[in-house]
Amino acid sequence: FLPEDVAKVDRLVKQSGLLLLLFPEWYNEKVLQEVAFIDDNTRSFWTPLTGGGNTQAVNALLKPHGIEIGDAVISGELRIDHYSLQLSSGVPLVRLPPGSEVSYGRNFTVLTRKRSRPATVDPAAWALVRSGRGFISLLGDSECLENLTNPCFTFLFDTIEALLPPKTPTLT
Repeated sequence: FLPEDVAKVDRLVKQSGLLLLLFPEWYNEKVLQEVAFIDDNTRSFWTPLTGGGNTQAVNALLKPHGIEIGDAVISGELRIDHYSLQLSSGVPLVRLPPGSEVSYGRNFTVLTRKRSRPATVDPAAWALVRSGRGFISLLGDSECLENLTNPCFTFLFDTIEALLPPKTPTLT
């Protein structure tokens, strides 16, 4: 993002009450190197050029709000109230401002060297952050949005509805 873009989003959230919903993706150089493969068609060794998203740009956008995502690749089940969400290849939320509402994954795994290992700490995987007049909601994996029947959509719509100002009834 350009510095002007970051400043505008910052202003919109803090001053205008924007609700920003983010589903950031992972990016980890070591994991990308380890998932290299032989392409059957070209019979050559391929290393992915990218995986997931641009965490540096996302972190630049979130920095004015005291938020940072990490570079680990995490997976597991996340429970938020009565919602049960499956994160397949997500990112941990490694820095959040005080007062944030946070849900931590339990029994999560971390992908390293082509295999998974149990996470040593339960990672923060969802957060709701108040920033000025607005809110930022982050869920550390966008894969749950790929299937309309996933409980992630119910959670997403319920989050939006809960954070929108109440509707004022009108007389017709």
